Amino acid sequence: MIAMALACRPKLVIADEPTTALDVTIQAQILDLLQDMKERFGMAVMLITHAMGVVAETAQRVVVMYAGKVVEEAPVDELFGNPRHPYTQGLIRSIPRIDLDAAHKTRLEAIGGSVPILINPPPGCRFAARCKYAMSICTEKEPRLREIAPGHRMACHLGDVS
Repeated sequence: MIAMALACRPKLVIADEPTTALDVTIQAQILDLLQDMKERFGMAVMLITHAMGVVAETAQRVVVMYAGKVVEEAPVDELFGNPRHPYTQGLIRSIPRIDLDAAHKTRLEAIGGSVPILINPPPGCRFAARCKYAMSICTEKEPRLREIAPGHRMACHLGDVS
């Protein structure tokens, strides 16, 4: 599939879960291949994945989505170093950490609750029912995506002064 996608020398390749269900060795080979093709052909790669480790290692810019809505967008170092949206924070806390796990035997943190049914999405923020910081406005009004720092955008009522 990757060879077929690259045959026409596209300016953009959209790779939707290219490493899902692959062992780490094959996963690394696929990511290396995409990086090599990106550099060789001067193309951009949009990587769609749930694997936050893959994101941390390969992305330059990250867009985090929840239930079909963008909740946070930032350069990769900024997002992992200073996640601002509660969903992004939960995702990052759920990444296994070998350096801590070996010494402390900690359990991975889960995000409680259930994903909303998107045929009839709830009003307001789609993450509100699962958010430990939810306020009444969260279930009433959809938060707008706004810049909270240079190049860092978030859709959340937390800290919203407007």
